[in-house]
Amino acid sequence: MAKDAPTKKKDASNTGRHNARAGRYLGAEARGRYTKPIPRNQRRSPRWYGPAVLSVLLLGVLTIALNYANALPGGTSRWYLLAGVAILFSGFMAMLRYH
Repeated sequence: MAKDAPTKKKDASNTGRHNARAGRYLGAEARGRYTKPIPRNQRRSPRWYGPAVLSVLLLGVLTIALNYANALPGGTSRWYLLAGVAILFSGFMAMLRYH
């Protein structure tokens, strides 16, 4: 004879009653979850930020390309490649902050 699955007993404390605040709408400010929007004048990046980000990205690509072309001092090195990738990564991280 197969055993039947155990039945779940209804917890006496969970009788379907909700607390007094459950049915009321509480705004975000009342719950403490409201964040004021950033003013429009602070959302803009400075004029130099875009060209600086592009320069950093180009420097990373140039470092990697010169490494493969054996044009950097000391010949090809994995450290030049690692530096180029790190420069590219920092350029991509800076692009995330551009507005």
